[in-house]
This record gives sequence, structure tokens and C-alpha cells, in this order.
Amino acid sequence: MTTDDFDRNFALQVAQLRENMDLSQEALARQLREVGLPFHQATVQRIEAGARPVKLGEAFAIAQALGSTVEAMSSSPKTSAEAHIRAALGNVRRVSQLLVLTSRGAWEEWQKAAQALSEAWHIGNVVLIDEFIQSSVRDAGYSDQLYADFMHMFSAQQAFGQGFAAMERFARHQVEQQEPARQADDENKQ
Repeated sequence: MTTDDFDRNFALQVAQLRENMDLSQEALARQLREVGLPFHQATVQRIEAGARPVKLGEAFAIAQALGSTVEAMSSSPKTSAEAHIRAALGNVRRVSQLLVLTSRGAWEEWQKAAQALSEAWHIGNVVLIDEFIQSSVRDAGYSDQLYADFMHMFSAQQAFGQGFAAMERFARHQVEQQEPARQADDENKQ
């Protein structure tokens, strides 16, 4: 791939991911202004049209705002779909680990990461999602046989939704278990 290919793929991905997130060009520009970039709706429009080159720092900020990575956004479409899923999967795993450490704020982050993974599923329906479901089932302490039965009964996309529902129940349970201890700590501090 040439540098022009990377630039073209990045511009296309900005538009696609923004639309998948139901963000207007103005809303994306606003998010980027919040992190210090002097962006306006017209700037986003020119980037998506390939009329304005993107600086490396801008690319990282744009990718983060869209829940992706520069690598995923500049790759070829097939590679890009896989990279988006890997990036989203990494976010879900990172936030799931944070959830155990702190329940406040992490729940919302986990939901955002889960939404990004769901969007990545729709962008590129790839086998990597099976890896996510299998590791989630194992992480939750269920047997490999349960996973096999689960996959036999449901299609991969149905299993994906069921997996998220199970993870959501697990995360809520973790929050509920930690809340009494947190309240006691708050009372002791006062």
C-alpha cells in the first residue's frame, strides 16, 4: 500500500465510524476541540473528502474519539475490519479489568467499549468475535462444554448479544458487591 492508500483509507474510516456512531461532523469537531484540536465542521468535512491531510497527532485524537486506532483506520478494508474488532476487543477487556477495581465511572466506560465492539461487529463480521465470546465465557468461570453448547444453540451474532448480556449481569453484580464496602469506607472517612 502507498501512503495515498493509507490517507484515503483513514478519510473513509473517519466518515464511516462517525456515521456508525450517529455523530454529526459538528459533534466530532466539538469532541476534537475538547482535546485541544482547532477543528470545525468544515475541517471534518474536508478530511472525510480527502481534501485536507491529517497530522499524526490529529490522527491519534480522531481515532480515539471514534473508538478505534490509527492502524485500524488506515488499513485496507478487510484488515481494517479485523483491526477495529481487535481495538474494540482490547477496550472491552481493559475496561472490564477496571470494573473490578472501581465501579464508579468504569461502568459507563465499559458500556462505551461494548458499544464500540458491537459497532466493530457490524463493520466486519469476522471470526475474532468468537475468540471474545469464548474468553468471556472462560473468564466468567464457565466450562468449555457450556461454551460449546452455547455456540451450538445460537448463531455467532446471537451469541454475541447473549455474551454481552451475561457480561453486563456480571459487571452489575460486581458493582453491587463492592457498593456496601465503598459506603462503609465513605462513612469511616467522615
